[in-house]
Amino acid sequence: MINKNIYALYKGEEFLSVGTIDEISDELDIKKSTLLHYKAPAYLEIVEMSHRDNWRVLHLIDEEC
Repeated sequence: MINKNIYALYKGEEFLSVGTIDEISDELDIKKSTLLHYKAPAYLEIVEMSHRDNWRVLHLIDEEC
C-alpha cells in the first residue's frame, strides 16, 4: 500500500514544504529515509532537548484512512 499521508516540513519556524514523503523528497532533493528520520521519536526528543530552532522536523498533517 502506498503511503499518501500529508506532511509539512519545517526548519525551526520556517516552513519548507508540504506533501507526501515522495513529493517532499522530490521537491527538496532529500532522501526519503532522511525525511522519515525527521519524524522519528528519538530524533524529536533530541530536537526538543537541544533548545535550538534550526532543526528540521516533519509533522503529519493529514493521515489517509
